[in-house]
Amino acid sequence: MGLCPANQEYGNWRRVRDWQGTTGWVFGPLLSGRRTAVTAPWSKDKIALRRKPSISSLVTSWLAPEAIFELVRCDGQWCKVAVKSQAGFVRQTRLWGIYPDETL
Repeated sequence: MGLCPANQEYGNWRRVRDWQGTTGWVFGPLLSGRRTAVTAPWSKDKIALRRKPSISSLVTSWLAPEAIFELVRCDGQWCKVAVKSQAGFVRQTRLWGIYPDETL
């Protein structure tokens, strides 16, 4: 689940939205500060995980749509993602959970 846009807080409660658009309120202390993303849930095709943040970089594996990954960093174009011992780069437009052009 991702946090909704700003001002979606009420005391200790935070409004959240999942990739399917369902929203609800969660008690803030139960949320993690760790950012995660979902690979292109709208896609029917697999998503390339690349060694470097470049379209010409080697594809190290193919990710299924709706896979959940930790966001390590994003530069507005590419995000470094990780799960267990696997890490690499995915085009930011192929992820849900990070806004277009957002950096972290």
